[in-house]
Amino acid sequence: MHERKIDFIVNIPSTSTLEKYVGMLYDEYQIRRKSLELGIPVLTTPEISESFVKTLEWLQTNETTKKPLQSYEN
Repeated sequence: MHERKIDFIVNIPSTSTLEKYVGMLYDEYQIRRKSLELGIPVLTTPEISESFVKTLEWLQTNETTKKPLQSYEN
């Protein structure tokens, strides 16, 4: 991370024992904290990760539109 070779992090915690969970919490915190300091985006849930991937897939075949917010008002 310090060498800026990582552009994006998907970090979804998973463990089955309390001992591993305690150690995992510290690791998770360190990853999130350092990525924040370095400005590296982090996804931390399966739902957000899936949504992000679907959005990337959609963007491959579609274009976004830019409209002022006023055009959405009734």
